Amino acid sequence: MMSFFISIEEYDKRIDNWIDTMKEKVGINFAEEAQMHIKEEYSTFDWVIEEMLHKSGFKFDIRHKDDFSAVYYCKKK
Repeated sequence: MMSFFISIEEYDKRIDNWIDTMKEKVGINFAEEAQMHIKEEYSTFDWVIEEMLHKSGFKFDIRHKDDFSAVYYCKKK
């Protein structure tokens, strides 16, 4: 299984880079909305949930994944 885990020290930099990229590609208004969503709605990124499942001892298959959502089939190892 490929892991996309990043350390907590890298988290802020990774998010800031993502927001900066959004500003360039889709505009500042959308980037600001995304930033507010991250701060207030606590979205879980795929690399976060997949690492949590892995560290919790689950084997999982990704049944569906797009830019908005994912469906996992999980089984305790």
